[in-house]
Amino acid sequence: MKKFLTILFISICLIIPNQKLEAKNTKFSKGSFYEGKIKWKEIQLDLPDGKWEFIRQNAWWYGGFGFSCKSFILAEERVFKSLMSMCEMRTGGDHLGWLANALNKYYKRGKYDSCMLRPEYYYANLFIKGTSSNCLKISHFEHDKEMNFPDDPNDYGGLRPVLRKYIKENNIIMPKILLSATHEYFAPVVRDSGPGVYYLINPEAYGGPKGKFFTEGTSEYHRTNIEKYPKFKKFIDEFTSLSAKRHKEFEIQWKAKNRHKLDLSDVTIQDKDMTLINSENGIVKQLKDLKELYDSGIINKEEFEKAKKKVLNL
Repeated sequence: MKKFLTILFISICLIIPNQKLEAKNTKFSKGSFYEGKIKWKEIQLDLPDGKWEFIRQNAWWYGGFGFSCKSFILAEERVFKSLMSMCEMRTGGDHLGWLANALNKYYKRGKYDSCMLRPEYYYANLFIKGTSSNCLKISHFEHDKEMNFPDDPNDYGGLRPVLRKYIKENNIIMPKILLSATHEYFAPVVRDSGPGVYYLINPEAYGGPKGKFFTEGTSEYHRTNIEKYPKFKKFIDEFTSLSAKRHKEFEIQWKAKNRHKLDLSDVTIQDKDMTLINSENGIVKQLKDLKELYDSGIINKEEFEKAKKKVLNL
């Protein structure tokens, strides 16, 4: 998953469609927290409930074209919930045809990642014609592998070292398996840069079922395994539905040509945000309940620590 770290996105945000882009860009400061509406260039997002920490703006070159991203993380009780990045890819205004060709090759025949359905992808939908491309992708991945042993030995992943440092310094508890959504569109007839919005989520923090298998190939979310685990399939179907809804809004906001828009008729689109996906039994809620039991004296410290490790799959 080469884009793990342009991706780095679910967080969980709704792109605001049909809104005039007159608002001023939000001023971002590393370590500051943001709620509500934010804006960067033409990207406008309405952050869901929670305090999102801006971890940094980063820019790097990969495969001949540049990325510029702003990334935010949402964590509660030190448990990672989601991460969102909004990005722009460009060649500096030159060689747009070359960038389009590079993207087309990547989307169709990328060695380590693409926008064609692979076993670790739950869903992939690609439009590509001439110099225009439009990609929506839903996948799962193994956190330790992507952070420390990526498939591509030359992928230093723009945000990877930043996230690794952030996790260590803040003692963040990371899930072993995450879900991601990728939204990308590039069409020189519309704009000379390609926008991307990326989400990562900790499924258990949003009420997803507790996993028992924690490698990319054995995970319950792996496409070859998921039919055996209906609760996991139900959750990722909801995430896919939400992502399809977001992608339609993404296309509207970026004024995608009708001929470039994805056919998402194979996804049942529900009108709800990720915050509405059942989180009553999420990992953060369970930890808060345990803390209340401990603080009230109902359980002792040993019982609290034992129950906490069980919740966190430690």
